[in-house]
Amino acid sequence: MRLLAVAFAAAVASLSGCRRDRPPAAPQPGVSYEAYITEAARLDAEATREDEAAEAAAQRGADYQCQTAPESEQTTTGGERLHGTRVCDDVAAADRRRHEARAKELREAADRARARAGTLLDADRIACQGLAFDRLRDPPLRRLAARAAVERVDRGARITLSGGDLDAGELRRELACHHARAALGGHDPDYMPSEPVTVAGASFRVEAVGPAVVVTVVAGDPTAIEVVRRRAEALVGR
Repeated sequence: MRLLAVAFAAAVASLSGCRRDRPPAAPQPGVSYEAYITEAARLDAEATREDEAAEAAAQRGADYQCQTAPESEQTTTGGERLHGTRVCDDVAAADRRRHEARAKELREAADRARARAGTLLDADRIACQGLAFDRLRDPPLRRLAARAAVERVDRGARITLSGGDLDAGELRRELACHHARAALGGHDPDYMPSEPVTVAGASFRVEAVGPAVVVTVVAGDPTAIEVVRRRAEALVGR
């Protein structure tokens, strides 16, 4: 599976690519690990160009440009007009400082992008650790569709899975893994398209209710809510 390969490559990149401590960062919904890493590389390259421009300005040496400020309308206490002032600026030094400041801003933005990528990677690693390959490969609710009853609720859907042999904790772990893995890939609609929990912006709750396990999936965005409901209802053929 491509996402498994991405997760492994991401782990290597996150260990080798960060020069500074990662600041806390919250990823944006729908932006993948790969997109953040690509953006960080772009920002680093732009910062390097700013460094080169700063060095070129430094190599120019002092480059003073002078101009005379207009005469002031202010007068002295003796009533004499103050004359204009000759002002000289080192343009090369100003250029160097400007390029250095821009390079710093770009590298800080690159670090933030890498931090967000790392947050996605860490969430995937923690949520999916220890799950068997078939649990990583197979859509959980689709596998249990024969047991499902579905109803619409406020902002989403409730899926009730019958049978006393289900473990709510194990199902929660499995769904959490796929929720994190969907985020790692930027919520690609082709990743487990039958699962309501993989919709961008969705959140879920799993509860044991008597002999049944109830999964409630909700979202905030009207489009996401509709996709959650459609996917849930498709489990029972509606």
